[in-house]
Amino acid sequence: MKFSYCMLPDYPLDDSIETIKTADELGFHACYAVDETWHKDLWVLFAAAADKTKNIRFGPNVTHVFLREPTLICQQLATLDELTGGRMECVVSTGNFGLMQQYHVDWENRKPLSRLREALHVMRTFLDDGKIDFEGDFFQYTGLFTAARPAQERIPLLMGGMKGPRSFRTAGEIADGLHQALAYSREAYDYQVDNMRQGAEKAGRSLDDLDVGAWVVTVVGEDSAAAKHAARLLVAFYISSMPAEQLARHGIDAAELQPVVDALGAGDLNTGALGLLAALLLGFGLAKLRERMVETPVLDRAVVAHLTGRIVALEPREHGIRLVLDQVRSGTLQPAPRRIRVAVLTGGDFRPGQWLSMTARLDTPPAPSEPGASDLGRSLFFQSIGAVGFSYGRPHVIVAARPPTLFERLAIGVEDLRLRMTQRIQAGIPGSLGGIASALITCDIDNIPSRKVIEACGGAFEDERSGKLRYWVRATTGS
Repeated sequence: MKFSYCMLPDYPLDDSIETIKTADELGFHACYAVDETWHKDLWVLFAAAADKTKNIRFGPNVTHVFLREPTLICQQLATLDELTGGRMECVVSTGNFGLMQQYHVDWENRKPLSRLREALHVMRTFLDDGKIDFEGDFFQYTGLFTAARPAQERIPLLMGGMKGPRSFRTAGEIADGLHQALAYSREAYDYQVDNMRQGAEKAGRSLDDLDVGAWVVTVVGEDSAAAKHAARLLVAFYISSMPAEQLARHGIDAAELQPVVDALGAGDLNTGALGLLAALLLGFGLAKLRERMVETPVLDRAVVAHLTGRIVALEPREHGIRLVLDQVRSGTLQPAPRRIRVAVLTGGDFRPGQWLSMTARLDTPPAPSEPGASDLGRSLFFQSIGAVGFSYGRPHVIVAARPPTLFERLAIGVEDLRLRMTQRIQAGIPGSLGGIASALITCDIDNIPSRKVIEACGGAFEDERSGKLRYWVRATTGS
């Protein structure tokens, strides 16, 4: 994996050059810059930084084939490649949709991907040969040549992409790689890789030979509030570029962002539009943080495995006990889920924090039985449980693989207290009623029928949290 950074050349040029020098000294692979009218000219900036750096590569990320002519891009690339001693590369795309809107470019009705595909052919030919004769649908040349020749044998030409799938497949087929901009979800990157692989295989190429890149917005600063404000401004520029399909892969409805797009198109980054954007991104960011925190490998088939693990939760059942184990180790499970849930039909006097050894049959967490039914698999995902099943026979308590941390000791103590309370309630109210007695009943605040039923059954109101009314209902043995 290589780390590069893509800058917005908006700062004093001396500061930008010093940043590039620092990145070079730290071993960054490349310094990229956006090629858009909103910012200072990247080509001039990189020329000024060329003799002040040694190893870092340079390139636009991205430059555009609607607002720039492909052979002129090549002229600039080759000239800078000579100046930098062969350290140039180029990420090219159709263009920033928000910027083209300000230029009144009707890109949607001008076959943008076909234009980009043809432009890449023109650029590859002109860079490699220094001349071109070509009669295409979008570009035509007769006897065109240039004295600008690159220092390296082949300047990498990558694509920038966001929407897919055709652009991702095209990159796999004809480009040297693809950098996906503004993607922050696992779904978005899986989608990119899968489609790039299809394109590469179609052309008889290997995805391993291509540059698969991620372009994400990052702001670093000593003042947290200032950094967040700068991030909002940055994303406000680029959120308008995200197509609806890409937004959907992040769980965002494009219609929610229309006020931001309209404000940007009018050149008005007002507080209301930025506030809406900030709220959306904060919600999305928290959701993705939660997803990353609980993410776990999920078993995709049924297996029988010998394993060891530590009890983090247990639930007495009418027949046996159900355990949740973490720290799972097994030669069969590679990689092992962070947690698994196992039913032990023979029961046993197990406690939270114990380490067990067992042979179990495990399977994929269940999907909904029908549309609209309860999604147990989703619920288990957010508990980091990647496999469910049952133990063959009684598990054996073993010596702990390692001592628990302070936080783990506290969590084990809380779980042990919860278990003892449940067992005490169920001892006083045997059978299934004991399970009901140890549960809390809730309903939506606006669900009046459910509220009346709960209160009619003796529900004792506790409080209201996040739109839910919470009641305690005592189990009885009456009919």
